[in-house]
Amino acid sequence: MRLTQPYVDLVQTQQLALSQGDGAAAYSALSHTARDEVTESEFVAMMQRIGLWNDAGSFHFSSRNVENGVARLTGTYTRADGAVLPVTFVIVKEQDELRISSFQFRI
Repeated sequence: MRLTQPYVDLVQTQQLALSQGDGAAAYSALSHTARDEVTESEFVAMMQRIGLWNDAGSFHFSSRNVENGVARLTGTYTRADGAVLPVTFVIVKEQDELRISSFQFRI
């Protein structure tokens, strides 16, 4: 668990930014490749649709794997309203910093 904690910390830091309505900070956690695929405003709109924008929910990761420098976190996000969303994050290292390469919330 300790080896995967930095990856979890990144996701939680992004969620804190989302809960505070800080789209720029949340967007900056994405990899360059992910940012090439979605603009900041599109990302914020997506987080609003999922219900993470200004939400004080929490993550629980039941599976944490790191292989060849790529982390895959799978678990759930429980929104403040009690809704539970299955979630998967893929995290990579870019220029010595961890970044979210992809994410999927099943709603």
